Amino acid sequence: MAILLIGEPQMTSRLGRVVPGTAAARAGLQSGDRVVGIDGKPVRKFEEVLSAILENPGKPLTLSVQRGAADSAPVEVRVQPTSQDGYSVYGEATHVGELEGLLPMARSTSLGISDPSSLGAKAGLKTGDSIRSVGGKAVTTWEEIEAAYSALSPGQSLSLVASSKGEEKSVEVKRVAGQTLAQASGIHSSEFFVDKPVEGAPAQAAGVLPGDRLIGVGTHVVQSFIELRDAVQRSGEQHGKVNLVWERDGKTMQAEIVPTATNSRDPNLKKTTQFTVGVVPQLVWAEAETLVERVYNPITLVATATQRMWQHSERNLVSIGKMLKGEVSVKALGGPILIGKVAGESLSRGLIAFLTTMSVLSVGLGVLNLLPVPVLDGGHIVLLGMEAILRRPLSVRFVEVAQQVGFALILLLMVVVMRNDISRLPIFGN
Repeated sequence: MAILLIGEPQMTSRLGRVVPGTAAARAGLQSGDRVVGIDGKPVRKFEEVLSAILENPGKPLTLSVQRGAADSAPVEVRVQPTSQDGYSVYGEATHVGELEGLLPMARSTSLGISDPSSLGAKAGLKTGDSIRSVGGKAVTTWEEIEAAYSALSPGQSLSLVASSKGEEKSVEVKRVAGQTLAQASGIHSSEFFVDKPVEGAPAQAAGVLPGDRLIGVGTHVVQSFIELRDAVQRSGEQHGKVNLVWERDGKTMQAEIVPTATNSRDPNLKKTTQFTVGVVPQLVWAEAETLVERVYNPITLVATATQRMWQHSERNLVSIGKMLKGEVSVKALGGPILIGKVAGESLSRGLIAFLTTMSVLSVGLGVLNLLPVPVLDGGHIVLLGMEAILRRPLSVRFVEVAQQVGFALILLLMVVVMRNDISRLPIFGN
């Protein structure tokens, strides 16, 4: 109930970024669109949009989106999430939906310059500067800047005002047919600019320096840093090496790199390998649009809290049932080490995230304690129920055996979860 009283900050259903050339863009979605409905059901939070996509792999969805003014009529966009391997809320391996190129957060207005002969460089702009206004209108995201440029007719100009170490610098950018803002002016988002290569990493050994602009892998020019990460992963899996391409001072450079292979384990303890080249990007996200839901009515507060408790309890019981039937692996279980890790990560995200995690863990432990296993409270309730039905106390010997069996089951459970916890430690990734 404390969470409901304090309020839960949630990202709204406004789409931060739709990456050009991806499935989301081809479907007709645009950066800044606000999803107000999915298949006729109203939505307000990005979490609801993501859930609909995850739960409908390979199935078409009709999104109602508002574009532009808040009172504009919704536009219907039909999308079809692709099917990917993943996990359900119960921990079972299954297929989940994914809509390529749909990101909840937009990029900030931080810019990068990689060609000293470009229009942006000649205007005095430098990597790390931030664009404050476009055509006299204040902007807060890179997507707004790109949209303003794309709205121009060929030959029209647009004034960009940037902040550089406390002083303002402006540049007039003319729309060139068939060219993006970056191609026409040399002004890029700082997304692909290297803040620093990781010490001793393959990228540093290949000669990548701070300020370089990453272009892609081989002949594949990437549109987002996430796409670059995926391209490195694919190349590492298929070839064991990565042909990294970048730009420095207007010159294109490339090197064949053997990526670092980091072994880890997925939720079911299956070994996975992550390939990386070791660069830290100057990617800065814009502040996301959020809403805060609070419940002050005491009756509504108790009802909502109870509903959430039952929802979490039901998920725990369903997961246990699926585990008994073999649909969910026991390797998905975690013990004290995993609980501590999850709690620590949630605390780093803020008080509400920490309280939410603690409430979910508490409900899970409560459900476990009520299972009909002797030595647990649920087992005591079963034994008392048996005495009530028989109308006499159970024999001491029967109770002792039941307690021993229950203790053995709990001990076995502890061995399993501790083994799982230890297997998840990085030293066992290999």
